[in-house]
This record gives sequence, C-alpha cells and structure tokens, in this order.
Amino acid sequence: MGEINIIAKDEKNKIFIDYGILEISENKVSILVDRGVPSEKVIKQEIEKAIKKAEEKYEEETLDQEILEQLERQLKFERFIKDRVELE
Repeated sequence: MGEINIIAKDEKNKIFIDYGILEISENKVSILVDRGVPSEKVIKQEIEKAIKKAEEKYEEETLDQEILEQLERQLKFERFIKDRVELE
C-alpha cells in the first residue's frame, strides 16, 4: 500500500495503490496493482462513505472469514487514502 508519483513532460500525477508488484527492466517500469486510485479522483466524502459502509459490513456476524479479510483490507486502503488526502 502506498502512493506513486508519476512525472512526465512537466506533469505530475499521484496514484494511491493497494498491493502489487513493481518490475524494472532496462528503461521500462511496470507496475501491477490490485487497485489504484488517481489522487484527482479522490473525494473525501466518498472515502468516508466507503469506510462507513465497510465498517457496517464488517460488524455483521454472518460474514465468513474470507469476506472479513477482504473488508479489513478495503478499510485499511480507504483509511490510507483518507490520511494522505488530509495531509495535502
């Protein structure tokens, strides 16, 4: 989990990423991630809604272990983005 800053032709873009793989080969960088969110598309209210929704689902007792793990991961990612947006 982290953020990537892409600089090309005097333009800088930030992307928040979930888990993934980075490969560097010669003059080429390849990044494969489970999820990436461009910072310009991050809307604080949407993040808060996503966190609330995930927390509500997480509190349900009927969820199996796999779904709980996915929700924990989603919450962690959404909170990570929220913290980064608040710092900007």
